[in-house]
Amino acid sequence: MGKYEVTFDAWERVKTWAEVNSYYTINSTGVMGNGSGGNDTSNEPVTTITWRDAIVWCNAASEYDG
Repeated sequence: MGKYEVTFDAWERVKTWAEVNSYYTINSTGVMGNGSGGNDTSNEPVTTITWRDAIVWCNAASEYDG
């Protein structure tokens, strides 16, 4: 279990790794903050993902981190 919410940057990094390594498909792209004002929102938490994608992502993140 993570200490903090999963950021969009972390979500995309693990999702990309999972796809390259033929891991189970993670369907959701995740949604981050609205990015108003042109601010970098890559460190905002991911939202609106499915339960299944969260579980698959967590399993992939465990393998990604070793």
